[in-house]
Amino acid sequence: EEIDIEGCLSVPGRSGTVSRQAWVKIEYKDVDGRGKILEWRGLLARAICHEIDHLEGILYTDKIIEEVEIEEDEDLSNEV
Repeated sequence: EEIDIEGCLSVPGRSGTVSRQAWVKIEYKDVDGRGKILEWRGLLARAICHEIDHLEGILYTDKIIEEVEIEEDEDLSNEV
């Protein structure tokens, strides 16, 4: 497992540390009903777990370890 900062468009303005698997292996069926297996590591594994949680009605805020305040870069916030 790895702990890193997450945010989500479903919960704007909030971020926090969440523990996720560093590696995942997913079995699924494609649109034609054929079984598939995919494996991911790192950030993509984190994103896949985050999205699977959404399918199960879980938000990252349900798993948050510590709330983190992200400061916006003033130079970026003024760009169009």
